[in-house]
Amino acid sequence: MKPLFKSFIAGLLLLFASAALLPAAPAPVTLRIVPEHEILPAHGSHKTVLQILIETEQLATEVDRPPLNLCLVMDRSGSMQGDRIARARDAALAVINRLGSEDIFSLVTYDSTVETIFPAGRVRNKAALAATVRRIEPRGMTALYGGVSQGAAELRKHLDGPYIHRMILISDGIANVGPSSPDDLARLGTALSREGLPVTTIGLGLDYNEDLMTRLAARSQGNTYFVEASRDLPRILDAELGDTLSVVARDAVLEIELPEGVRALRTIGSESTLREDRVEVRLNQLQGGQQHYVLLEVEVHGGATTERLEIGQARLRYRGLKDDSERMTEQSTVRVGFSEDEQAVRDSLNVTVQKEYLRNEMAWVKDRAIDLTDQGQQKEAAQLMRSYAATFSSAPAAARDPALMREVETLQQDSDTIEAEGMDNRSRKAMRAESYQIRSQQKSR
Repeated sequence: MKPLFKSFIAGLLLLFASAALLPAAPAPVTLRIVPEHEILPAHGSHKTVLQILIETEQLATEVDRPPLNLCLVMDRSGSMQGDRIARARDAALAVINRLGSEDIFSLVTYDSTVETIFPAGRVRNKAALAATVRRIEPRGMTALYGGVSQGAAELRKHLDGPYIHRMILISDGIANVGPSSPDDLARLGTALSREGLPVTTIGLGLDYNEDLMTRLAARSQGNTYFVEASRDLPRILDAELGDTLSVVARDAVLEIELPEGVRALRTIGSESTLREDRVEVRLNQLQGGQQHYVLLEVEVHGGATTERLEIGQARLRYRGLKDDSERMTEQSTVRVGFSEDEQAVRDSLNVTVQKEYLRNEMAWVKDRAIDLTDQGQQKEAAQLMRSYAATFSSAPAAARDPALMREVETLQQDSDTIEAEGMDNRSRKAMRAESYQIRSQQKSR
């Protein structure tokens, strides 16, 4: 072997060896399970909460993001006259300006009928599309169901490939053409979720049906917003688009397996497929640079004080951004100890886990209070809120977290207002949106 060739081979081997010693690139998604208590009572069966944490890496640059398949569905019914339609047009133009060359965009408007203003495709001439948007004027009634259905049809044209799919619905009114009940839109949302097509709903003003909009968003795994002042619409829509642009994982499914002696009771704030020894939660899209979680309440039988027992194993499966066929998996297990010392159990509390549990429980209480008030039972609604506020205020997490205690105090104050005055339209909308945003871990705007 010639000396020059020997040198080349030696250098190549050295390069390979050095590469092997380099640390692996961090996974875009990490998974861990955090128990509410690290130590549980040694005797009997006890309820506790597991927080399954999913932490995601921030995209380095917007260039790294996958292309969007985005449909904007805009209400142009007669109630959108004046500032509302002007702000909606401005918001649509802001979305168009942020699109990249590989993004797919479609624009659907609806009044008494549905019209596809821009069929799904790449925007080659933004100026021409902007001119079309500026000509949109309000008219007619509100065929909301038809608008969402047409938006879904546009998204389906590009289901294949590494796209991030999203529909954004803007409406200021009550659906009154075609299927129009919250149940109708909830069923549509469920069907869209199965296709990986989340719908974010933006309710504008005080006249829209918040139950319809929230249930559509919840069942499709989108976000929801209450925008009282139309001047806030462009800002809200820009923030929502920012979330969509930061997605780092798609088709995410969380599975939790529980061993003998541990029983699943319920997921808190998340819809799930629940069996006693196995839980599945569909998370769909995960945004980068954020912390997502699922709360699972379980019942655990006591164990020996000398052992640490595994009480759960979580597995997260998801698709990466570049290769649509690639399926990634992260796993984590959790163990707890046991003690006959009650103080040791109390001292092992994880305040953060209990805080998120309490915030999700408060969201449920608010939703239930709305339902009771709708049935004319405002006294019962106030009593429910007051009772839970008293329970929450005595929780260790509330005592240690001033911000959480303020939320509990607000719940108490709201109960007094509802009992004395009932619940006005604005308060109902704000409470419904806030409740959903907590349960879905939607970032505040």
